[in-house]
Amino acid sequence: MNIITVMKQTIRWILVSVVAVAIGSLATYRTAYHRGYERGFKNGVIRDIHMHSWSQSLISLGALQQLRGGDVPGATRLIEKVCFGSAQIFYKEPPLDPATVSDWGRANGMAIPPSPEVAKELTQGLLRYRAAYRTNSADWDDMERRLEVQLAKVK
Repeated sequence: MNIITVMKQTIRWILVSVVAVAIGSLATYRTAYHRGYERGFKNGVIRDIHMHSWSQSLISLGALQQLRGGDVPGATRLIEKVCFGSAQIFYKEPPLDPATVSDWGRANGMAIPPSPEVAKELTQGLLRYRAAYRTNSADWDDMERRLEVQLAKVK
């Protein structure tokens, strides 16, 4: 074998190796990215659900204890704070863009925003409740004022 043939074979092997490494890297990157995104999205959502359930349980327990203790106004105010705070987040934070939701999120219904009818019903219910029981804006906290701004946008 002469030197030119050996050099040609060496160059071919180097090119084949570079192409194989590039293809392997792309495949590995896509797989790792997808798995990491899915796992991160799933873990984040599940952690948020657990934290929300935990805090809802604590607040509900506090309200129940106040009701049993005879403090109906205190229990009512605690439940109102939770309701108004959740509603304020609902109106302020846009639903997830279906394109950004992971496959796991789509499979669990997180890519479907609430229907306009549901949002309208929530708005009307909040407006009726607040018109009947929360008419004195001097009693409102900052969160309830922010909810008022959000509700004004929806009307």
